Amino acid sequence: MLADAVAAAARHTPARAALDDGRPVVALETTIVAHGFPHPDGVEVGLAMEQAVRGAGATPATIGVADGLIKVGLSDDELARFDSTARKLGPRDLASCAVSGSVGATTVGGVLAVARAVGLRFMGTGGIGGVHRGYPHPPDVSADLVSLASAPVVVACSGAKSLLDIPATMEHLETLGIPVLGICYGMQAMAKDLGGKVEVAEKGEFGRTDLTVVGDGGTLLGGLPREQLEDALHALGLRQVRVRYHEQLARIEVPKAELERAFAERDAILAAGKRAGFTFVALDLAGYKQGSLNQLLPVVE
Repeated sequence: MLADAVAAAARHTPARAALDDGRPVVALETTIVAHGFPHPDGVEVGLAMEQAVRGAGATPATIGVADGLIKVGLSDDELARFDSTARKLGPRDLASCAVSGSVGATTVGGVLAVARAVGLRFMGTGGIGGVHRGYPHPPDVSADLVSLASAPVVVACSGAKSLLDIPATMEHLETLGIPVLGICYGMQAMAKDLGGKVEVAEKGEFGRTDLTVVGDGGTLLGGLPREQLEDALHALGLRQVRVRYHEQLARIEVPKAELERAFAERDAILAAGKRAGFTFVALDLAGYKQGSLNQLLPVVE
Protein backbone atom coordinates (compact mmCIF):
# COMPACT_ATOMS: atom_id res chain seq x y z
CA MET A 1 0.00 0.00 0.00
CA LEU A 2 1.09 3.58 -0.65
CA ALA A 3 1.04 4.51 3.03
CA ASP A 4 3.40 1.63 3.81
CA ALA A 5 5.78 2.62 1.01
CA VAL A 6 5.96 6.21 2.24
CA ALA A 7 6.19 5.48 5.96
CA ALA A 8 9.85 4.45 6.10
CA ALA A 9 11.04 7.36 3.98
CA ALA A 10 9.05 9.91 5.98
CA ARG A 11 9.80 8.62 9.46
CA HIS A 12 12.78 10.82 10.38
CA THR A 13 12.29 13.88 8.19
CA PRO A 14 11.67 17.47 9.38
CA ALA A 15 8.20 17.19 7.83
CA ARG A 16 7.40 14.15 9.98
CA ALA A 17 8.67 15.91 13.09
CA ALA A 18 6.57 18.98 12.29
CA LEU A 19 3.44 16.86 11.80
CA ASP A 20 4.05 15.05 15.08
CA ASP A 21 4.36 18.42 16.84
CA GLY A 22 1.20 19.78 15.20
CA ARG A 23 3.09 22.41 13.19
CA PRO A 24 2.05 23.34 9.62
CA VAL A 25 3.61 21.46 6.71
CA VAL A 26 3.28 22.39 3.03
CA ALA A 27 3.74 19.74 0.32
CA LEU A 28 5.64 20.71 -2.85
CA GLU A 29 5.97 18.97 -6.21
CA THR A 30 9.15 18.10 -8.12
CA THR A 31 7.88 18.13 -11.72
CA ILE A 32 8.39 21.89 -11.72
CA VAL A 33 12.01 21.26 -10.68
CA ALA A 34 12.76 18.53 -13.23
CA HIS A 35 10.66 19.59 -16.22
CA GLY A 36 9.49 23.15 -15.61
CA PHE A 37 12.93 24.76 -15.99
CA PRO A 38 16.29 23.75 -17.49
CA HIS A 39 18.72 22.16 -15.06
CA PRO A 40 20.06 23.51 -12.69
CA ASP A 41 17.62 26.44 -12.76
CA GLY A 42 14.83 24.10 -11.72
CA VAL A 43 16.73 23.11 -8.60
CA GLU A 44 17.11 26.77 -7.67
CA VAL A 45 13.37 27.23 -8.14
CA GLY A 46 12.71 24.24 -5.87
CA LEU A 47 15.00 25.64 -3.17
CA ALA A 48 13.33 29.04 -3.46
CA MET A 49 9.90 27.40 -3.04
CA GLU A 50 11.07 25.70 0.14
CA GLN A 51 12.49 28.95 1.48
CA ALA A 52 9.20 30.75 0.78
CA VAL A 53 7.37 28.12 2.83
CA ARG A 54 9.84 28.51 5.70
CA GLY A 55 9.51 32.28 5.50
CA ALA A 56 5.77 31.92 6.06
CA GLY A 57 6.38 29.88 9.22
CA ALA A 58 5.73 26.38 7.86
CA THR A 59 7.88 23.34 7.06
CA PRO A 60 8.31 22.42 3.38
CA ALA A 61 7.90 18.80 2.29
CA THR A 62 9.16 18.46 -1.28
CA ILE A 63 8.00 15.06 -2.54
CA GLY A 64 9.78 12.84 -5.04
CA VAL A 65 10.91 9.28 -5.66
CA ALA A 66 14.57 8.26 -5.38
CA ASP A 67 16.58 5.24 -4.27
CA GLY A 68 13.51 3.04 -4.25
CA LEU A 69 11.64 5.27 -1.79
CA ILE A 70 8.79 7.77 -2.01
CA LYS A 71 10.43 10.61 -0.10
CA VAL A 72 8.50 13.26 1.82
CA GLY A 73 11.12 15.95 2.21
CA LEU A 74 14.31 16.04 0.13
CA SER A 75 17.80 17.16 1.06
CA ASP A 76 19.54 19.70 -1.18
CA ASP A 77 21.71 16.94 -2.64
CA GLU A 78 18.65 14.79 -3.37
CA LEU A 79 16.82 17.70 -4.99
CA ALA A 80 19.81 18.31 -7.27
CA ARG A 81 19.22 14.87 -8.86
CA PHE A 82 15.87 15.98 -10.30
CA ASP A 83 16.61 16.96 -13.90
CA SER A 84 14.97 16.27 -17.26
CA THR A 85 15.83 12.56 -17.03
CA ALA A 86 13.49 12.11 -14.06
CA ARG A 87 10.24 10.26 -14.71
CA LYS A 88 7.07 12.32 -14.45
CA LEU A 89 4.84 10.72 -11.83
CA GLY A 90 1.10 10.89 -11.46
CA PRO A 91 -0.68 8.87 -8.75
CA ARG A 92 -0.56 5.60 -10.73
CA ASP A 93 3.20 5.85 -11.37
CA LEU A 94 4.55 6.21 -7.84
CA ALA A 95 4.87 2.54 -6.92
CA SER A 96 6.37 1.38 -10.21
CA CYS A 97 8.97 4.15 -10.13
CA ALA A 98 9.97 3.28 -6.56
CA VAL A 99 10.30 -0.41 -7.44
CA SER A 100 12.43 0.36 -10.50
CA GLY A 101 14.81 2.53 -8.46
CA SER A 102 14.40 5.45 -10.86
CA VAL A 103 14.28 9.13 -9.95
CA GLY A 104 10.69 10.30 -10.27
CA ALA A 105 9.31 13.84 -10.22
CA THR A 106 5.82 14.21 -8.78
CA THR A 107 2.96 16.05 -10.44
CA VAL A 108 0.23 17.77 -8.43
CA GLY A 109 -1.76 14.52 -8.56
CA GLY A 110 1.23 12.49 -7.41
CA VAL A 111 1.88 14.82 -4.50
CA LEU A 112 -1.76 14.71 -3.43
CA ALA A 113 -1.74 10.91 -3.40
CA VAL A 114 1.26 10.93 -1.06
CA ALA A 115 -0.13 13.79 1.02
CA ARG A 116 -3.32 11.85 1.60
CA ALA A 117 -1.34 8.79 2.70
CA VAL A 118 0.81 10.59 5.28
CA GLY A 119 -1.62 13.21 6.56
CA LEU A 120 -0.39 16.39 4.87
CA ARG A 121 -3.21 18.93 4.52
CA PHE A 122 -1.66 21.77 2.49
CA MET A 123 0.10 22.01 -0.88
CA GLY A 124 1.60 24.89 -2.83
CA THR A 125 2.24 24.81 -6.57
CA GLY A 126 2.23 26.86 -9.77
CA GLY A 127 -0.54 25.68 -12.08
CA ILE A 128 -2.70 22.59 -11.76
CA GLY A 129 -3.42 20.23 -14.66
CA GLY A 130 -6.86 20.07 -16.22
CA VAL A 131 -8.69 19.50 -19.48
CA HIS A 132 -6.53 19.79 -22.60
CA ARG A 133 -7.65 21.79 -25.60
CA GLY A 134 -9.53 19.78 -28.19
CA TYR A 135 -11.31 17.64 -25.59
CA PRO A 136 -12.91 15.14 -26.12
CA HIS A 137 -10.72 14.47 -29.16
CA PRO A 138 -8.44 13.32 -27.60
CA PRO A 139 -10.07 12.76 -24.17
CA ASP A 140 -7.04 14.12 -22.32
CA VAL A 141 -7.85 15.13 -18.73
CA SER A 142 -5.17 15.43 -16.07
CA ALA A 143 -5.23 13.05 -13.10
CA ASP A 144 -4.70 16.17 -10.98
CA LEU A 145 -8.46 16.78 -11.03
CA VAL A 146 -9.39 13.37 -9.63
CA SER A 147 -6.70 13.75 -6.96
CA LEU A 148 -8.05 17.17 -6.00
CA ALA A 149 -11.47 15.60 -5.46
CA SER A 150 -10.21 12.64 -3.42
CA ALA A 151 -7.46 14.14 -1.22
CA PRO A 152 -8.41 16.26 1.83
CA VAL A 153 -5.76 18.85 0.95
CA VAL A 154 -5.97 22.62 0.41
CA VAL A 155 -4.00 23.54 -2.72
CA ALA A 156 -2.72 27.09 -3.17
CA CYS A 157 -1.95 27.67 -6.85
CA SER A 158 -2.11 30.22 -9.67
CA GLY A 159 -5.02 28.42 -11.35
CA ALA A 160 -4.92 25.91 -14.19
CA LYS A 161 -2.06 25.99 -16.69
CA SER A 162 -2.74 28.53 -19.43
CA LEU A 163 -2.18 26.00 -22.23
CA LEU A 164 -5.30 24.11 -21.12
CA ASP A 165 -8.98 24.54 -21.96
CA ILE A 166 -9.78 26.79 -19.00
CA PRO A 167 -13.61 26.82 -19.27
CA ALA A 168 -13.70 23.02 -19.63
CA THR A 169 -11.36 22.67 -16.66
CA MET A 170 -13.69 24.83 -14.57
CA GLU A 171 -16.63 22.68 -15.60
CA HIS A 172 -14.79 19.53 -14.52
CA LEU A 173 -13.86 21.13 -11.19
CA GLU A 174 -17.52 21.91 -10.62
CA THR A 175 -18.63 18.41 -11.62
CA LEU A 176 -16.15 16.86 -9.19
CA GLY A 177 -17.32 19.15 -6.39
CA ILE A 178 -13.96 20.87 -5.93
CA PRO A 179 -14.31 24.33 -4.33
CA VAL A 180 -12.43 27.09 -6.18
CA LEU A 181 -11.54 30.22 -4.23
CA GLY A 182 -10.21 32.81 -6.66
CA ILE A 183 -7.74 35.22 -5.12
CA CYS A 184 -5.15 35.40 -7.89
CA TYR A 185 -4.82 36.36 -11.53
CA GLY A 186 -5.18 32.79 -12.78
CA MET A 187 -8.57 32.37 -11.14
CA GLN A 188 -9.65 35.82 -12.30
CA ALA A 189 -8.76 34.81 -15.86
CA MET A 190 -10.95 31.72 -15.45
CA ALA A 191 -13.89 33.90 -14.44
CA LYS A 192 -13.35 36.19 -17.43
CA ASP A 193 -13.11 33.26 -19.86
CA LEU A 194 -16.44 32.00 -18.55
CA GLY A 195 -18.14 35.31 -19.29
CA GLY A 196 -17.99 36.79 -15.82
CA LYS A 197 -16.13 39.75 -14.39
CA VAL A 198 -14.02 40.50 -11.35
CA GLU A 199 -15.09 43.25 -8.99
CA VAL A 200 -14.02 44.48 -5.58
CA ALA A 201 -16.34 43.04 -2.94
CA GLU A 202 -17.69 45.03 -0.03
CA LYS A 203 -16.69 42.27 2.35
CA GLY A 204 -13.55 40.13 2.05
CA GLU A 205 -14.00 36.40 1.52
CA PHE A 206 -10.67 35.41 3.05
CA GLY A 207 -8.67 36.07 6.16
CA ARG A 208 -8.57 35.12 9.82
CA THR A 209 -11.91 35.03 11.60
CA ASP A 210 -13.71 33.38 14.48
CA LEU A 211 -16.02 30.48 13.67
CA THR A 212 -18.69 29.06 15.93
CA VAL A 213 -20.09 25.68 14.88
CA VAL A 214 -23.58 24.96 16.15
CA GLY A 215 -24.08 21.22 16.55
CA ASP A 216 -21.64 18.73 15.03
CA GLY A 217 -21.43 20.58 11.71
CA GLY A 218 -22.34 17.50 9.70
CA THR A 219 -20.20 16.26 6.82
CA LEU A 220 -19.55 19.76 5.45
CA LEU A 221 -17.59 20.98 8.47
CA GLY A 222 -16.81 17.70 10.18
CA GLY A 223 -15.43 15.86 7.16
CA LEU A 224 -16.29 12.41 5.87
CA PRO A 225 -16.45 9.71 8.56
CA ARG A 226 -13.01 8.23 7.85
CA GLU A 227 -11.27 11.61 7.62
CA GLN A 228 -13.08 12.84 10.73
CA LEU A 229 -11.95 9.79 12.69
CA GLU A 230 -8.38 10.05 11.37
CA ASP A 231 -8.22 13.71 12.43
CA ALA A 232 -9.36 12.73 15.92
CA LEU A 233 -6.73 9.98 16.09
CA HIS A 234 -4.01 12.39 14.98
CA ALA A 235 -5.10 14.77 17.75
CA LEU A 236 -4.53 11.91 20.21
CA GLY A 237 -0.95 11.57 18.96
CA LEU A 238 -1.58 8.51 16.77
CA ARG A 239 0.09 9.58 13.54
CA GLN A 240 0.64 6.26 11.76
CA VAL A 241 -2.71 4.54 12.23
CA ARG A 242 -4.98 3.86 9.26
CA VAL A 243 -8.77 3.75 9.25
CA ARG A 244 -10.68 1.35 7.04
CA TYR A 245 -14.42 1.02 7.15
CA HIS A 246 -17.47 -0.67 5.71
CA GLU A 247 -20.84 0.97 6.34
CA GLN A 248 -21.11 1.30 10.16
CA LEU A 249 -17.95 -0.66 10.99
CA ALA A 250 -14.56 1.06 11.40
CA ARG A 251 -11.29 -0.83 11.76
CA ILE A 252 -8.33 1.12 13.05
CA GLU A 253 -5.07 -0.52 12.01
CA VAL A 254 -2.34 0.21 14.54
CA PRO A 255 1.37 -0.35 13.71
CA LYS A 256 3.69 -1.69 16.39
CA ALA A 257 5.29 1.70 16.99
CA GLU A 258 2.00 3.08 18.31
CA LEU A 259 0.58 0.08 20.20
CA GLU A 260 1.35 1.50 23.64
CA ARG A 261 -0.30 4.83 22.91
CA ALA A 262 -3.29 3.10 21.32
CA PHE A 263 -3.85 1.04 24.47
CA ALA A 264 -3.55 4.14 26.65
CA GLU A 265 -6.07 6.04 24.51
CA ARG A 266 -8.44 3.16 23.72
CA ASP A 267 -11.46 4.75 25.44
CA ALA A 268 -10.90 8.04 23.62
CA ILE A 269 -10.44 6.16 20.34
CA LEU A 270 -13.74 4.32 20.71
CA ALA A 271 -15.49 7.57 21.63
CA ALA A 272 -14.03 9.28 18.55
CA GLY A 273 -15.33 6.47 16.38
CA LYS A 274 -18.81 6.91 17.78
CA ARG A 275 -18.67 10.69 17.20
CA ALA A 276 -17.68 10.06 13.59
CA GLY A 277 -20.88 8.06 13.14
CA PHE A 278 -19.64 4.48 13.36
CA THR A 279 -21.72 1.93 15.26
CA PHE A 280 -18.85 -0.57 15.59
CA VAL A 281 -15.19 0.28 16.19
CA ALA A 282 -12.33 -2.23 16.35
CA LEU A 283 -8.60 -1.88 16.99
CA ASP A 284 -6.50 -4.11 14.76
CA LEU A 285 -3.16 -4.45 16.54
CA ALA A 286 -1.48 -6.45 13.78
CA GLY A 287 -0.61 -3.37 11.73
CA TYR A 288 -1.47 -2.63 8.13
CA LYS A 289 -3.21 -5.30 6.09
CA GLN A 290 -4.53 -5.74 2.58
CA GLY A 291 -7.65 -7.34 1.21
CA SER A 292 -11.33 -7.34 2.07
CA LEU A 293 -12.22 -5.72 5.36
CA ASN A 294 -15.01 -8.23 5.91
CA GLN A 295 -12.66 -11.18 5.44
CA LEU A 296 -10.03 -9.84 7.82
CA LEU A 297 -12.08 -8.40 10.66
CA PRO A 298 -14.78 -9.94 12.85
CA VAL A 299 -17.40 -7.47 14.03
CA VAL A 300 -16.37 -6.16 17.43
CA GLU A 301 -18.26 -3.47 19.25
